Amino acid sequence: ERAELEAILSRVAAALMTVQNPETHLWYQVPDRGGEEGNYLESTCSAMYCYAFAKGARLGVLDKSYREEAQRILEGLQAHKLIREEDGSLSLTDCCAVAGLGGNPCRDGT
Repeated sequence: ERAELEAILSRVAAALMTVQNPETHLWYQVPDRGGEEGNYLESTCSAMYCYAFAKGARLGVLDKSYREEAQRILEGLQAHKLIREEDGSLSLTDCCAVAGLGGNPCRDGT
C-alpha cells in the first residue's frame, strides 16, 4: 500500500501549498480560513508540515522543491514563532491546544 500512501502525501502537500501564508511560509490554525477572526499562524502544524516536506523530498516521494520549501518553513518558524527566554532557553510560541474558530467562550473544535 506504499504507492497509495505516497499519492496521499503528494496530494496533501500540494493542497497545503495553496493555503500557506506567503509572507511567513507558515499555516493558520484552520488552514483554509486564514483571514477569519480568531485564526492565527500556528506553530505545531507548520513544524509538522516542514518535517513531512523535508522527509518526503529526501525519500523521493515529493519533488525536490519541497526540501527548499521545508527550509523556508523552518526559517519562518525561527523568525516568527521562536523566542529566547530570559534564561536563554528557546520556546516555540502559538502552539494550539484545541483547533477551531467556533464556540462561546471557548473553541469547541468546529
